[in-house]
Amino acid sequence: MHSLSIKYSEGVDENELWHKFYHVCGSLRENGQTNGREMNAYIKDNRISIDLWTFTEEALDEKHFTKYVTDSIEKLEEFCGNKIEIKYLGYVEEELESICTCEKHDYFVLYYYGDFSPIRCGSCEKFVPLFKIPKLHDTRVWDVLGWVNAYKAIKILDLNCGTGEKWAMRQQCNYDSGLSVQGRKVAAKITEVSGVKTYYFLANYKKISKVKDINRPCPSCGGDWHLDKEKFGYFRHQCDKCLLMSSYSSYHY
Repeated sequence: MHSLSIKYSEGVDENELWHKFYHVCGSLRENGQTNGREMNAYIKDNRISIDLWTFTEEALDEKHFTKYVTDSIEKLEEFCGNKIEIKYLGYVEEELESICTCEKHDYFVLYYYGDFSPIRCGSCEKFVPLFKIPKLHDTRVWDVLGWVNAYKAIKILDLNCGTGEKWAMRQQCNYDSGLSVQGRKVAAKITEVSGVKTYYFLANYKKISKVKDINRPCPSCGGDWHLDKEKFGYFRHQCDKCLLMSSYSSYHY
């Protein structure tokens, strides 16, 4: 966790202050330096502040800034007449044990996991902070965040067990659904810019026997993709041709 704050002078346009401050926060998120979309800034004693969820102590180091982050901070500082203050607050439970520190990666897996990083390292099976991968679009990670936002919205429909539930489940499970096509394009782009082979994870909510689940073929090429040994404590299927991964269903009969 990090905090951002900046002192401002009396009489400033507060609407413009909010706008410029949130622009800094948004630029950091688009750069993969912060996690989640929840941003609740507050004002007290001529200072605007916010606490942001970040993966590591180095997450908001200046060395990771892009021109968009730098420009937004400079405009805020010029407007306020003061320097922005960035402080490391600490880490959340089990966070440090979940973060990849590998210098090289055997492969990546694009796998939705809430507001955590959606990229898993194939070497250590931990989460790779987005600011540590090459940017996919104009020095930003819009592509990844767009897919994460879509997945999150679909997941909510699924978990609500009402309107759109069956459609939402198909979006997560089918390799040719709109969500999966979007995600596979993102995975292919990550492979291209990072040079690290990136798989796409397909959920498995099929009502199927364990035997059929073990023997089910890759949904894309029809080839054998069953893994003899479990990966990531959950994954049991892997197609190296189609760059797809999946799990056993929890609905065995």
